[in-house]
Amino acid sequence: MIKQNNSEYFDLRFIVKKILSKWHWFLFSLVICLSIGVAFIKLSPKVYKVSSSIKMKTGNTNTSRILSDDLISNNALNIEDQMVEITSSEYIKSVLEKLDFGISYYEKTFFADKEIYKDNFPFSIEIDSSKNQMTGIPVIIKIVSGNEYELSVKGNEIDLYNFKDGTLLEKIIPDIEIKKRLKFGDPVKYENLGFTISLMGDAEVLKGKEFFFILHNP
Repeated sequence: MIKQNNSEYFDLRFIVKKILSKWHWFLFSLVICLSIGVAFIKLSPKVYKVSSSIKMKTGNTNTSRILSDDLISNNALNIEDQMVEITSSEYIKSVLEKLDFGISYYEKTFFADKEIYKDNFPFSIEIDSSKNQMTGIPVIIKIVSGNEYELSVKGNEIDLYNFKDGTLLEKIIPDIEIKKRLKFGDPVKYENLGFTISLMGDAEVLKGKEFFFILHNP
């Protein structure tokens, strides 16, 4: 027992006994916290760091001229031109289009929405580039049968993007709500939404599950 200010006492033994008498609450709290931590790690989207190197040709590998001032100057200009081309907005846009970065794919789970790769997405999404498209809004797909699915779209203050021209439109959709049963392979045609959904997976296995995709403007 430790005396403090001649009038207050701090009984460490008493506090330890008090804590040990409630040990089951501490164990319960520990299990809950560990479960939440594991669930967070498992369900959080994985973040990867990507790096690459590019080998550029200068068009001249004659070792007898490797110290030539003119050659060094020309090579430097050649490399600079290639760097400008690689970092140009048009080049980056074409790369993003080839990699299909304009669409994100997700599966709805009990705990959280899980982002998945395009190759693991059980549907093929073909965007109608002739139409303006609503971006940043989930387009939910729920399988009804091997031939049909239920489409759900709901949101407000939605941006419009023209994929054909690559331009973000000034017009904003104040709100929208769509819920309709459709057939796989039939074009979806709305004023600011157009695409075709094809089933790629097993309908019986996927029945009852919900997936969605989101269009992005580059």
